[in-house]
Amino acid sequence: MRRSTLFVGLVILLVITSMVTAFYYTNKQLISDYLDPAVIQVITIPMNVKVSEHFGINTDSDALHFGKVPPTNEGIRGFTINSTFNMSVQAELWFSGKIAPWVSASENNIILAPFETKYINITVTVPADATTGTKKGTLHVVFRSIP
Repeated sequence: MRRSTLFVGLVILLVITSMVTAFYYTNKQLISDYLDPAVIQVITIPMNVKVSEHFGINTDSDALHFGKVPPTNEGIRGFTINSTFNMSVQAELWFSGKIAPWVSASENNIILAPFETKYINITVTVPADATTGTKKGTLHVVFRSIP
């Protein structure tokens, strides 16, 4: 009885260790950003695109919705990035999730003066081999203080 309890405990420990390791390696950039002392704010914005045979528009403003985009085509959404800081900051944009390899920004590593606002376009390019359906991702805006 004691051996089986020890075995179950070791299996549980192995599973937990594997889960923590998998989380770390899939979120390495996010973890390092939160641990960087220069990072003063991280904003995450959900993104999605519906791969479809026809174009369609989604004007909802609760996320970056690219609407319906056929394979080999692009969808573009813009958003306003605001500095709410009384000092100059650098805003770095990076993407995660299923559509991360499909997404690009018109600008990155943006220097913003105190309280400056800038408009950025985000483009999704759906690859030819994409299957139909909704694909999701996240835009991460990382604000860093400038020394």
